Amino acid sequence: MPDKTAVFIDAGYLRKINTTRIDFEKLIKAMIGTKELHRAYYYDCQPFAPNNPSEADKERLSKAMQFHQRLKNISRFDVRLGKLRLKGYDSQNQPIFEQKRVDLLLGLDIASVIRTTPRVVDSIFMLTGDGDMIPAMLAAKEAQIIVYLAHGGKPTYDQELWNYADERLLLDADFFKNVQLS
Repeated sequence: MPDKTAVFIDAGYLRKINTTRIDFEKLIKAMIGTKELHRAYYYDCQPFAPNNPSEADKERLSKAMQFHQRLKNISRFDVRLGKLRLKGYDSQNQPIFEQKRVDLLLGLDIASVIRTTPRVVDSIFMLTGDGDMIPAMLAAKEAQIIVYLAHGGKPTYDQELWNYADERLLLDADFFKNVQLS
């Protein structure tokens, strides 16, 4: 019987390390190989919508909602949405946005999956580079769960996070070429 695994995808990090359109079913299969998927989780934010959204704002929000709905339609695939908050403006008067709640949602889902009795997974895959995920990673390891870190090349990930992972999977251009949307 194959090992069961769960996959946790930080969408912001995924966009940072890849610009191609992805077939998410292929992505999951390429990451987990012969393991059986318990569930995949995708963490993102809807685009920022001002109080009086323009037509472009409405279109951007509509496209994001359609994309997230397509992901929800994939078997064993959950989408968790945080909030995008306007933090301020840079020196060129461009908005600076900040994701809120995404890291906490991801960490809570990992805790929920690894603490379930009876055990539902033997391993987890974390597609992230965020050092804020170290406590969740360590909690999984303490629960005797094998932790795979799926990451882009240096310097896209926190080195300490990489050091703590049991196994590492480099997601490079060749990897993404094989999981592109046809």
